[in-house]
Amino acid sequence: MGFKLLKGGTVITFNNAAQKVQVVREASVLINDDRIIAITPDAEIETPEEAEIIDVHGKIISPGFINTHVHMWQSVFRTIAPNITLSQYFSGWLNQFSSTTATAFKPDDVYISCLQGYMEGLSGGVTSYLDHAHNNWAPEVTMPGFKAAKDSGARVWWCYDVANRDNYPFERQWEALSDIATGIPASSLVQPGISLDSLSTSFKNDTDNHLQYTQQMIEKLNLRAITLHHLGGPWPTGNTSPSYISDQGLHSGQHPVVVSHAGYLTSEEQKALRDHDLFISITPESEFHFGHGQTTGRLVADQVSLGLDTNWTFSGDMLSQARLWLQSVRRSNFEQTLDKGLLPIETPFTVEQGFLMATRQGGLALKRPDIGVLQVGAKADILVFNGDSPNMLGWSDPVAAVILHANPGDIEHVLVDGDFRKRDFKMINIGCDWEKVKEGFLEAARRIQPLTATPPPMPEKVFGSTGKTGRVVLRHLNIYARSLSTLEGLFPGISSHQRVQIFIGAATDREVIEQCLCNAQLIIYTLGSNDYSPSTVLRNAARTMVTALNTLKRKEEDKGGPTTYHKPHMIHLSSSSWNERFIADRPRLLTWLVRSAFQNSYDDLREGQRIILADPSQVSVLLVQPGILVEEAGFGHEITVDSITPGVSYEDLGSAFVELALERKFDQIRQVGVSTKEGNKVIIRPRATLPPITPLKTITLPPFYDTAKFADERNQILHKLLLKGHMAVAPLRDPHLLLHNHLPHLLGFAYALGADSNQLIKTYEHEIQSLKPIEDEELDSREVITKENWRMFLQQKSELSVAFVAFFDEEVKKSGGDWKKVLNDYLFSGAEPLINGYIGGQYFNLVGHPFIHLAYAYELQDRVVATQALSLGRTEYDPLHTLIDNYPEDNSTYKTTSLAEVLSRILEDGRFNGIPPKEGYLNMGIILEKRKDVVLEHWNAWEVDNTVEQLQQICDLSVLLGLGSGTRPGSFDFYIVHIMTVTHALLVLWDTFPQGSHASILRQYALFTILVYLVQIRRPFDLKKIEEVQTEGKNWNWVISTALKHKWALDPHFFKVVRGPKVFEDLFGAKNEFYLKAGIKFVTEFDGWEGFVDGIDGFRPDRDVFVPE
Repeated sequence: MGFKLLKGGTVITFNNAAQKVQVVREASVLINDDRIIAITPDAEIETPEEAEIIDVHGKIISPGFINTHVHMWQSVFRTIAPNITLSQYFSGWLNQFSSTTATAFKPDDVYISCLQGYMEGLSGGVTSYLDHAHNNWAPEVTMPGFKAAKDSGARVWWCYDVANRDNYPFERQWEALSDIATGIPASSLVQPGISLDSLSTSFKNDTDNHLQYTQQMIEKLNLRAITLHHLGGPWPTGNTSPSYISDQGLHSGQHPVVVSHAGYLTSEEQKALRDHDLFISITPESEFHFGHGQTTGRLVADQVSLGLDTNWTFSGDMLSQARLWLQSVRRSNFEQTLDKGLLPIETPFTVEQGFLMATRQGGLALKRPDIGVLQVGAKADILVFNGDSPNMLGWSDPVAAVILHANPGDIEHVLVDGDFRKRDFKMINIGCDWEKVKEGFLEAARRIQPLTATPPPMPEKVFGSTGKTGRVVLRHLNIYARSLSTLEGLFPGISSHQRVQIFIGAATDREVIEQCLCNAQLIIYTLGSNDYSPSTVLRNAARTMVTALNTLKRKEEDKGGPTTYHKPHMIHLSSSSWNERFIADRPRLLTWLVRSAFQNSYDDLREGQRIILADPSQVSVLLVQPGILVEEAGFGHEITVDSITPGVSYEDLGSAFVELALERKFDQIRQVGVSTKEGNKVIIRPRATLPPITPLKTITLPPFYDTAKFADERNQILHKLLLKGHMAVAPLRDPHLLLHNHLPHLLGFAYALGADSNQLIKTYEHEIQSLKPIEDEELDSREVITKENWRMFLQQKSELSVAFVAFFDEEVKKSGGDWKKVLNDYLFSGAEPLINGYIGGQYFNLVGHPFIHLAYAYELQDRVVATQALSLGRTEYDPLHTLIDNYPEDNSTYKTTSLAEVLSRILEDGRFNGIPPKEGYLNMGIILEKRKDVVLEHWNAWEVDNTVEQLQQICDLSVLLGLGSGTRPGSFDFYIVHIMTVTHALLVLWDTFPQGSHASILRQYALFTILVYLVQIRRPFDLKKIEEVQTEGKNWNWVISTALKHKWALDPHFFKVVRGPKVFEDLFGAKNEFYLKAGIKFVTEFDGWEGFVDGIDGFRPDRDVFVPE
């Protein structure tokens, strides 16, 4: 090997101290054997006499690219699937599980396909690979893949996917990997590793201790890399997440773990990456092409490398991947800014960052800081870009030239471990002859491609997908459906889903049904009717189905030769009511009642079944016969052949259909029953009752009061008092800066209810006594808040509250007094917008005060209230914002659009019994520690599909919770009523939220409401407690007058509760005096707050809560 000198080029190095790219112009790189020993300006270089000198004047010297995810054996498929989706790939087309693959590939084909792929990459500047080698379908194809890696001359981590095949079980695959891995020195260019994809399926219900055995074998064989696929989001997910890998101890301080794709990382998974130094491999072109989805990669850029995935589907070079990722991150961030009506000012992702992801980040992912960089001591994996091509000519910035302008044809030289692999634009033969590789590859491609070129049909067809059972099936299987309008209402965006094909038409439209059934392997038939009147819907649909199947069968037979008609299998929704075995234990009276009530439906169903079952040569049928169907949460299903429970939920029935479709173990049986695991009873839960919805297309929001613009005394007094308080007191107050300054709340609500100037002044003078002067030494912080560092102090340092106010006051001043622009800039920008942490919060922000304060800023159109709200939002930033920034995986067991129903289910959920033991703010930690998954289960159950209607619903619910959940007259929970005051703030702010953010805001609100409800021991709420209130000629004038003279009128929270129902009535109407009765109940009965219990450190209710004189 000896010395080599790359002389006179522009070198892209990496400065460890500055942690950034550094360019050295007119410099030389001196190599000794496999390492870089000097990077020096030409004038200073000392050249050994025996050194080979390569003149690179005017050229760019770059580290080699690192590809951390690829499947090399598939290279021979090139161009046969330009429109393939991931769903089609999973269906058995072109993957390692395809029967076509197993028959088409000879061992030499695997070798030549892999070798060509490595050489293509080397030609394009890839010097290191992590090859996810799932060529595991037969013993004879394993070793050829590894041999190709060795012969290529590239640096390769060859990670074999140990799988359990009928012809090649786990034991033999482990033996094959052992034979490969044994005796490979650490200095070898090719290192053995393992993929956990197939093994991870055995970790569930691990009776054979596969996990423990895998851990032992990784250590025994010294496997030097671990990789696996992980998708998340809407995709089926097994034991492949970063959290699972770290929890099971599969990561190692020595050996890398690279998780491929990982496009929907939860906050816990992101944390696991950083805590255990795991990396993900983003494959931009693949993820855009196949439809994986990639929503969170930009949030964990420090733990991201780049890969290629499938070089047969699209470009096979890393330049394209870096370029695509660079521009996609920019596009995503720019669109977020533009959607808020703002103009992008600075780029969120630089060319240098894109360059490092293709180079140094790959080295870090593989725990090799000596590759992917040019610096003294690094491996000599080096590229030389010529720079004279038309597309690069005139470059001055070498990094931009490489990432934005170069292509593989511009790479003149490639060195791996100090040896040339490409020189003067030509591949150098190391362990192979390129001409022979080319010849062998073309022969394999010509033979294999015709056998694999045609995609298989999407085999599953769902009929009745918009029914209650069908929609559960769709949510699990994501197969295709028929009715577009209803389907879109249930599953927004489903028509653009890559896994769904929709046929629009009636169940009796023969042509549409025929198209739908073409090439069907499995038909999921959930058509049903609960109509009491005579009907022929199901029998007519059955006749159409049979006619369509007969036509398809005849068309195949008319082609001549051996028939290619494959009889599909149908899973048919039926009923147990006429199956004597299933109803043997059911009371005869109940059987008679059910049969009589649904006689017309049963007659139609039975006739439809008879028609479909008449010709077994067309379709095989499995009848699924549940008991009485109820709208309940899923408790787990059981599929039986001898007896069933009387009732089963739609959720459990739908899940049973999914199991029958996927496992197919009951295909040879004519009928099965479905039961719930909850026992022999139908659970019918009472539903929460709310006042009726007032039909509205839009919401007319509460009025804003621009107090500074009105000359009358009352407005001027309010404006002066707000400014005076702003200059005198802090946003937080004693004890220990735990509580909040309610001055704007008190003044704002009193003003809106009509308080005169004297009452406003009296309110101010009373409240100001309990607040913290800004001169207090506890608020004298030495921290300097800047635009660059303010995020460092989120959720901490309450003494900074005044400093934050001063900072935001200055920001408003710099913006020419445009406080709304400052709010938008700081609340709604960035990958983790701060509005996501405003409704909930830490310490005493369980009452949503920053959000309420923000609403006052807009309602009173007041600058000083706005900057106070920003300060509160910083010090009280909700730690649970991560759940809004990146929604966790949907673990719900039911779905509803009613938040009242969610709370009703929480009320009855026995998993919360005794947790927490008593009401009080400290319960938050207990609940999240012990029952976080259950909280998220209920939170995820709430679906936002009509923001206008659901906003009205939660206004009514908040009144019912705050004023209709007391254990006795006069019982009002301090924290529960804050759900209503936060709801009022939500109304005020509704039109200020950027377009597209309303659903997210409602989700944050729902999480806040659920947590407050749990913290305060799940009080039952009852509409009757408000409906039974007697108005006796009282109206809102009486309520307001009584409130203004009330002995509790100086309490910081009293007016908020009075005003909420009044505003709701103004917007939604009287609703049979629901809101008025709530107001009367409150001002009549209120005599102090409940719900504090013992308080927390530094806060005592008997001392720190307002008590009237």
